[in-house]
Amino acid sequence: MTSSVFISFTKEKQDFILSSLVHAAVHDNASSVRSAACRAIGVISCFPQMNQSKTKKFNHIFSAEVLDKFIHAVEINTRDALISVRITASWALANICDAIRHCVRILHFGQMDSNSNPQFIVSLSECALRLTEDGDKVKSNAVRALGYISQIFNCSTSRSQEASVHNLNQRTEAPLTSENPLTCQRRCLLDSLEDFHRLEKIVQAFISCITTGNVKVQWNVCHALGNLFLNETLRLQDMD
Repeated sequence: MTSSVFISFTKEKQDFILSSLVHAAVHDNASSVRSAACRAIGVISCFPQMNQSKTKKFNHIFSAEVLDKFIHAVEINTRDALISVRITASWALANICDAIRHCVRILHFGQMDSNSNPQFIVSLSECALRLTEDGDKVKSNAVRALGYISQIFNCSTSRSQEASVHNLNQRTEAPLTSENPLTCQRRCLLDSLEDFHRLEKIVQAFISCITTGNVKVQWNVCHALGNLFLNETLRLQDMD
């Protein structure tokens, strides 16, 4: 089914297709059906209308709710015992990340300019990082996903914030409560540091994959690094 055919359906039919794919990917007993459902999710995620349109007509298709269901369905299948299912699921995961990269500034999935990254970005990165330890066919998709994520990942945190957290801890002898004015500041700093360390893991995964993976994995790592350097919040001159 092409994107033009899918878009021509009514909202009710589109919702039925999406929910059927998620249900099949999560609950079907046949591995071939789960794999096919994941492939379909990956295809639909990259329909150009979802990534390019700014009109409300298409926003419901790739809404935050649908995105969460897609990620959940794919993530479950990345843990499947069969390598064939994991390959398809990792391919779909990378496609979802690619779609998010294109439309994150159009659809309202979270404030990408805040101090920390939205939870769905964290979930995708953790899943992709885990998959970099799988076989090469899965690993090549995992680094592709990480490349897309790294382009929109909030990299504004610096190591100097570790000292800020340490100072806050020293200045606060009593446990921080919701009434304490330093609570919010400390939480934001800790979230930012967690994002920074996650970015370090992504870069370490790139280095590991380019030294241990096959040619396709190495090529995807190079492409992923290119996406990382396109990140507008990444300031190499501020890094050690």
